[in-house]
Amino acid sequence: MESERLMEDMVLSPVYLMRGAHYCEFCPPPLYRKNGDSFVPKMVRDGPKGNGEIHVVDKSGVFYIAPTLIAHYINTHHYMPPTEFIDAVKNTGLKDVVDV
Repeated sequence: MESERLMEDMVLSPVYLMRGAHYCEFCPPPLYRKNGDSFVPKMVRDGPKGNGEIHVVDKSGVFYIAPTLIAHYINTHHYMPPTEFIDAVKNTGLKDVVDV
């Protein structure tokens, strides 16, 4: 689907980046194990994570803001955003990502 590809491209250029990351609350959490005598644990399994937002605008000027994990939610968990949001993604495109 065209809108999914556009959204995945937008996720690569997020705005309002956060410190740290937000892990997908629907996937298994990251798994850490003791790393010998080190104080730093060893990550055994990572999880999908995001740290920002994508901004899109529809033809009437309405702004939509979504977490960068939205592409993961759609592809992995079969989330279906509202039609208005999908239309705004198609309207905005990567070259016109809006920073509000």
